[in-house]
Amino acid sequence: MTAKLALGARALLGLIFLVFSLNFFFHFFSMPSPEGPAGDLMKALFMSGYFLQVVKLTELTGALLVLSGKLTPLGLLFLAPVIVNIFLFHLILAPEGLPVAIVLVALESFLGWVYFERFRSIFSSPTAQE
Repeated sequence: MTAKLALGARALLGLIFLVFSLNFFFHFFSMPSPEGPAGDLMKALFMSGYFLQVVKLTELTGALLVLSGKLTPLGLLFLAPVIVNIFLFHLILAPEGLPVAIVLVALESFLGWVYFERFRSIFSSPTAQE
């Protein structure tokens, strides 16, 4: 049961980031521009090149790694800071997108739990022998 849920969560998370990162390059569908401070932040990210060079390439790399099935934990590490920033952006600046951000956090958290054994060493303290 957990394996099927993990496969579905992995596919959904990977496809969301694959589609939205590729949309940035190929414009499959239009995205509304946010207003106010949210729009100002997005404008600064676009104009500086940060959005392309860091955010979208990180999303695309993470999506491909998650979808590969072989390097899913590495893909989750790539996507984690992006998802945190998406969540905080919508929590603070653009609450209308918060439901989608919560779904992304839930998918990432579930997959982090599924792949926890791969991350265990990150959360353990070094032994005295090291």
